[in-house]
Amino acid sequence: MLHVVAAWLRKLDRSEAPSVLPILLHGAADELDQVQESSVALMEEVGQALAGDEEDKDEAPKQGYAPLSLYPRAFKARPCRGARQLVVDCLDCVARQLMSELGDWSATTRIKAGATMLNVLVYAEDKIAQLAEPLLAAFSKAYMDDEELVCQATEKCIRLSGAFISAEVFVSIIDSNMRSGNGSVASKKAWLAVSATLLEGSSRDYVVPLLPTVCDIVADMELSLPETEEFQVHLLRVVLASITTCGEGSNGVRRRLLMFLLRLQAMKHSCAAVADKASEGLETLAQACSLAGGEKELLSLEIEPVLQQICSNAAEWRRDSHHLYIFDTLIRRGGEALGTHLALCVPVFALAADHQRDADVRSTLLLLLDDLVIPRARSRPTHALCCASLVPHRVLARPFCRVSSSMLAHASRDVCRR
Repeated sequence: MLHVVAAWLRKLDRSEAPSVLPILLHGAADELDQVQESSVALMEEVGQALAGDEEDKDEAPKQGYAPLSLYPRAFKARPCRGARQLVVDCLDCVARQLMSELGDWSATTRIKAGATMLNVLVYAEDKIAQLAEPLLAAFSKAYMDDEELVCQATEKCIRLSGAFISAEVFVSIIDSNMRSGNGSVASKKAWLAVSATLLEGSSRDYVVPLLPTVCDIVADMELSLPETEEFQVHLLRVVLASITTCGEGSNGVRRRLLMFLLRLQAMKHSCAAVADKASEGLETLAQACSLAGGEKELLSLEIEPVLQQICSNAAEWRRDSHHLYIFDTLIRRGGEALGTHLALCVPVFALAADHQRDADVRSTLLLLLDDLVIPRARSRPTHALCCASLVPHRVLARPFCRVSSSMLAHASRDVCRR
């Protein structure tokens, strides 16, 4: 069958090729390796026959070459110019038909469409950018499919699209869709997932200039998405993809990325897996920014400006305030980096002694103070500094004095009143 289709493609007019080309393209995604290899080889033969002497005039794609690791395993090299041109000539018709099939009622049809679309992207390369908006819209729906195989095929398509579609184009499309007032929470979750996967497939030089926009998107989604693992995991994926793709280029927005990770790390009760991954992300960010001291050096460089920023509006904090989450993580994890900056925290801890403040915020602050003074924490440098900063010396000098969180809160309030 595949050989018959290949013979037709050599002789048919280009206007008739879209009706049979998908058969050969899908063959490259067949379950049998032999069929995959045969399909790719036949496409090469057809392409070389159609290109003739023009095969030597090959050019690199505008976005650069995609790594072969993103291609289906049957492809051992970039397809020949003639095969790519054949697909490009049929691209609009073939791609739109596959987009439609990605939303078909039959799971079998959706799986086949996803697998075939991946092969279309291999041949179309950067020419797929002309269909970027409808393509990414179709992917955003298919990525959340109930059928796992559809999700897997779509993920591969999105990652390869990231290599061929300009980051400026896809970030703009994602930004407009995610900030649309008409978008549902489920839709925003899907677009976040697409965004993370595109960033994973893209390259550093194209993404670095757009990192501020990506951070703006994440900041907006922090405010609008539910604080459950189902949604927060995609926020984390976008942050981590930005770090790993941009590497040292992340330095320009290092503080913003750090604050995203600190907030997510504090969600250990509602999103334990996300919090654990965010915790590991601090070391990833430090390595990406070429900090030899790792996470410890990262915190020592950024903890003061971060504390200054988040403590400035502490009086407005509520239970779900993002700055409270960040403060929580810094107090629990800051270590030596926190010790020399505890004076910045005094006005915040003073709120714990104010009974007119939000009860949940006061409770959180008292627990944090407990974490500083309970016996198991007495070896921490922050403990001694905290007591010295917040509790009058005459109190500490009392025999058998046990410093409590309540004592520290009231002492902080007294310091602020002076």
